[in-house]
Amino acid sequence: MRYASDTFVEEIALNSKSAVISCGLDWDHKDMRTIYNLKKRDGFRYLAVVYDLIPVTYPHFVVPGYDSLLRDYIGELVWLADKCFCISETTRQDLMNYAAENGLQDLDAVAFPLGNDLPKAKSDADVTSPTVELPRRLANKRFALFVSTIEPRKNHRVLYEAWDRCVREGRVDPREHCLVFVGRQGWGSDDLVREIGANPATKSSIMLLNHVTDEMLGELYRQCAFGLFPSHYEGYGLPLAELLLAGKASFASNAGALSEIGGDLVVRLDPKDTLAWADCLSRAMTDVAYVGELAARVKSDFRPTIWKDAAQEFFAKVGESATP
Repeated sequence: MRYASDTFVEEIALNSKSAVISCGLDWDHKDMRTIYNLKKRDGFRYLAVVYDLIPVTYPHFVVPGYDSLLRDYIGELVWLADKCFCISETTRQDLMNYAAENGLQDLDAVAFPLGNDLPKAKSDADVTSPTVELPRRLANKRFALFVSTIEPRKNHRVLYEAWDRCVREGRVDPREHCLVFVGRQGWGSDDLVREIGANPATKSSIMLLNHVTDEMLGELYRQCAFGLFPSHYEGYGLPLAELLLAGKASFASNAGALSEIGGDLVVRLDPKDTLAWADCLSRAMTDVAYVGELAARVKSDFRPTIWKDAAQEFFAKVGESATP
């Protein structure tokens, strides 16, 4: 067997003591049946990292045209893999349910933690002046932050509609308050972006930022009043962990694996309940003491998973699975 990469060109001899680990993002080019035949011939173990089963469980949240491709990929992956490593317990349970529904009773799957000790946004105590300047529209404004690609699954629309309601009812002041979306514009978002820009209640108080630098993102985390993550479903939800790392009060969906991040340090809401999100936004924007109490608990009690520890646990599980 040879690596496809130009960097590795020597032939790799695989045998019953070998383990091939697939970390995904290979559904366009992988030939599962060829790998299966090689596995039968050489006896190696095939181990797969599984991030989520959204193409199977929520196909309407997948880019049109990719839903069937990814469903087929997941089906063949479960058939091929000797063991699956899931990035959350939620993903593991989704995978086991899928296997049971398709008659694969002997699937071996474990969950392993992802590290989330990313470079931390500097606290107010660490910074005498900002390392980068935020956009002028945010000057002297109290703003909420949502970091995510703009696409239907991430549920920017519930925040847009909740914010629109708050502005029109006078529950937030667009001269003093702002909602910031950081992330590229993905599929299925054209109508939402057009609405935000055309709506008199939101065009000056919802800001869309794209291609921000790491330094700018860190400064946004540091200076935001609180963070939001209303996604319909996640296999993990790294931006929520980033908010907690920055010591911010956080309001998130109660769906999918988001409940595995932060426990009761995070205020949980139904991702479809626009009225609840409107109440959340209006209170968090105007009740500084409430948000401060939430943030104080986060700073005191949140314990990130160290990437070194996460890697050690992952490779320990790989070692256990390398041989039958």
